[in-house]
Amino acid sequence: GREREGRGAKARKEELEAQLFDEESDSDSDSMSSLSEGDDIDASEEEDQEHPSVDGDESDLEIGSDDDFFGSEGSGDSDASEDLLEVEKKAKELQRRKDAMEEEEDVDDAENADDQHEAIEEEMSEDDGDSDGEKEDLGNVGVDVFRVKRRLQNLLGLLSNFKVLKRKEQEEEDDTKKPLRSRSEYMRMLRKDFKTLYGYNDFLTDHVLSIFTPAEAVAFADANEGSRPITLRTNPLKTKRRDLAAALIGRGVNLDPIGEWSKVGLVVYESKVPVGATPEYLSGHYALQGASSFLPVMALAPQPHETIVDLAAAPGGKTTYIGALMNNTGLLYANELKKERIAALSANIQRMGIRNAIVCNYDGRDLPTTIGRATCDRVLLDAPCSGTGVVWKDTSVRTSRSQEDIWKTVRIQKELLLAAIDMVDAGSKTGGYVVYSTCSILVEENELVVDYALRKRNVKVVPCGISFGQDAFTRFRQHRVHPSVAKAKRFYPHVHNIDGFFVCKLKKTSNEVPKPSQTEAGETERETKGAAAAMEDLGPKKTQPKASHAHARAQRQSANAGAGANGKQHQVVKKKKKKRNETY
Repeated sequence: GREREGRGAKARKEELEAQLFDEESDSDSDSMSSLSEGDDIDASEEEDQEHPSVDGDESDLEIGSDDDFFGSEGSGDSDASEDLLEVEKKAKELQRRKDAMEEEEDVDDAENADDQHEAIEEEMSEDDGDSDGEKEDLGNVGVDVFRVKRRLQNLLGLLSNFKVLKRKEQEEEDDTKKPLRSRSEYMRMLRKDFKTLYGYNDFLTDHVLSIFTPAEAVAFADANEGSRPITLRTNPLKTKRRDLAAALIGRGVNLDPIGEWSKVGLVVYESKVPVGATPEYLSGHYALQGASSFLPVMALAPQPHETIVDLAAAPGGKTTYIGALMNNTGLLYANELKKERIAALSANIQRMGIRNAIVCNYDGRDLPTTIGRATCDRVLLDAPCSGTGVVWKDTSVRTSRSQEDIWKTVRIQKELLLAAIDMVDAGSKTGGYVVYSTCSILVEENELVVDYALRKRNVKVVPCGISFGQDAFTRFRQHRVHPSVAKAKRFYPHVHNIDGFFVCKLKKTSNEVPKPSQTEAGETERETKGAAAAMEDLGPKKTQPKASHAHARAQRQSANAGAGANGKQHQVVKKKKKKRNETY
């Protein structure tokens, strides 16, 4: 089509040139005929000299031949525009309109930012008049929430247009306006209002504002003020999603498919009956499960006749999903550390009709010696974490998390991930995969843990196979991780309307454990010392009171009295452990 348009434009151009040549030849013939009548021309020239024209334009039009032969400058532009294709003309016009709209938006943003700057300066001048001591004592009691929220929105607008305002200030140099403060000062104000409005502690506030832009941080906090949609997962062992949806709609449940990315999910908008007590639920036709919990199992992609381990299985949503995808074939280990959660895990496995699962109660770090090293095809580790991605479920996370807690959790996560990798067989014909997931947004619990595993075991990061989500970080503050970690996925409540989640899929390339070099050994030693230091109280150490002589004597007597029973107690403990191992 473009070739035809090009040939048409070329033909029009040749036709126009031929027309211009004909006009020039006609004008030459006319001038020659007029020159043959010399007397008339001389008479007309003498007449013009005796009676000069008042308006010189008429004589110019009669004598000047440049415009007649070659046209004006405007006509040249029109010829150039005619040479353009129709598509090029439309693209040029669209670009011109886009540039004009961007200029208008920049002007509007600059004007709005000026207003926001003035509003912030007025509020700061009012705050300067108040006594700081009273504010320290009051804390957040009696705070005008609407005023704080308005100031927070003004700060967001000002920070988003900070460069425009700075450039405008340098160009105009208006002494009547108050000068802009530094960006760091505005960020301190934003941090203070963020803490006041949403109730986050210093640690979590700093991390949220480091992970997100200011506008995204506020959107994240706003999303955590509400709850996520109720989602159901169809059990393909007992029904189809279409049949389940028809049955629930008949009971007064308003629902829709969760999205194109899932073939078993349903989202519930409203219901006249409790969705956790319908006959279909009790029969195991579906499970109440958050949409984010689908993702690790989708990344794991279980296959029939495999040996799979769910390292932290309770309450059983992911375990039953894995069993359904395996079609009750192969072997599925459902491990849970906390004994009080075993009952709920077993009940869900039975209700959903999973018959290939073995429930066990071990510390996940001991499973390689219990089940065996390099004996499984796939392992799912939904690791225990800080829960910073599900703040809406547990509001205490906003104030209870600290750097010391995170370091303790990270140490357990690293040990569990290495144990999961050790259980996987790199020579598996269908598997050899480990999926690591958390419900945390912190880089320390996600990207840094995966990077640690890449350095300690022969594994590589592979794509998760999930069609949405944001790529993981490879740079955060002073941390740098392996570039392949970007293949992992992050999910946020304010972006995807699901719980904050992290999913990473690892492929084991060799069953051999690499020997650490001197550099890695030094790094491991520093990490161990850092974790040990984090576990200690950073405040002033409390000195223990010295025991009295009578108290020390009583302790020695009780120790001597129990010394004879030590052997018997050791035998009892050994028998209990043996019985427990036989049970599981």
